[in-house]
Amino acid sequence: MSRLLAAANGTEYFLAALIAIPLIERVGRRRLMLFGAFGQMASMIILSGSSSTAQIDELGAPRLNTLYGVLATVFLFGFNTFFAIGWLGMTWLYPAEITNLRIRIQANALSTCSNWLSNFLIVMITPPAFENLQYNTYTMFAVFNAALIPAVYFYFPEPKGRSLEELDVIFAKAHAEGVNPVKMAKQMPKLEGRDLDVEIARYWGGDVEEVRRRSVASMQERERRRSSVGVRS
Repeated sequence: MSRLLAAANGTEYFLAALIAIPLIERVGRRRLMLFGAFGQMASMIILSGSSSTAQIDELGAPRLNTLYGVLATVFLFGFNTFFAIGWLGMTWLYPAEITNLRIRIQANALSTCSNWLSNFLIVMITPPAFENLQYNTYTMFAVFNAALIPAVYFYFPEPKGRSLEELDVIFAKAHAEGVNPVKMAKQMPKLEGRDLDVEIARYWGGDVEEVRRRSVASMQERERRRSSVGVRS
């Protein structure tokens, strides 16, 4: 039975991860991360509560009655589902999007390193945690997942629909105006073309008026080309 559950868990984990693919640009990164963190927290709380009813048998193994055993199994699958949808791919995507070009390589190296070190840490501490904390191991993990919710809400700006250059402008403008980048990402309209060039020139040096003149000249040149093509046709 344990092998069957492990195989089903791995298969369900893979299938749940596919759900995030069509959602990530429609729903946004922040909502998926908040959804995942809340679901993971709730799953751990329920796992802790159901496991607390276990009775220790003569071999020292915990045994649950059928109802609580089924409940714990369902929410173990549930935890993997919430993690696959909200966080599995996000740990690789979000760091690459949110950092600027100058430090993107270093930031991604750091995020990848911390990701694998965290996985290693969880694998190493879980057996002694269950031995000493028993069902409260799930309580500990619930607290960790709960801490993700305010962290994402207050400190993770939304990159949905933004270019990498726009994200740089969001952080630069937020710093210049003393505003939280999350708030700035919500308030700042989408920047393209001339507007984006002007903001880049403003925060990273350059003549803003010259950028505007070049943008206007470029637009006028494109209009002339369109007009000449229309006349020829």
